[in-house]
Amino acid sequence: MDLLDWLGLFFGFQHDNVKNQREHLVLHLANAHMRLSLISVNTFQAIVLREFRRKLLKNYTNWCSYLGKASNVDNLESDTRRELLYVGLYLLFGLLHE
Repeated sequence: MDLLDWLGLFFGFQHDNVKNQREHLVLHLANAHMRLSLISVNTFQAIVLREFRRKLLKNYTNWCSYLGKASNVDNLESDTRRELLYVGLYLLFGLLHE
């Protein structure tokens, strides 16, 4: 089991939806990692996840700024697991609005 499996069980998402979002996330991260030519291909860098999270949650961050509230995802940069958790939640809950 991985983090997305755990989120799926905890929030009751369908297994196939979790599986699709895992593939979606892995492909996005792999593509972003390949674009960074200065980084070794064999090691995953937290910067890849950080930049993907920033792009993915940009509207949320802008909305918080507009409301004058602090974003809950701005201070995640030292914790890769929490960043991955927020990205996974965003992707899985995004299914509910489609």
